[in-house]
Amino acid sequence: MHGKGEKEKAYQLAETALRLDKKFADIKFLKENLWGENLIADAQKLLSSPQIQTLRSQLR
Repeated sequence: MHGKGEKEKAYQLAETALRLDKKFADIKFLKENLWGENLIADAQKLLSSPQIQTLRSQLR
């Protein structure tokens, strides 16, 4: 979704996922759960965005 120009929807879905389970921000967790390299690369980009960084700091 993020790459298709639907950034706001991607951010909303990411926020929902992180509020449900903070482990979705853990790349090691994603790899252990067999996420593919392309999906992990996209997740890293999304997780590094200022909007998601702010949310992550609030959830700690």
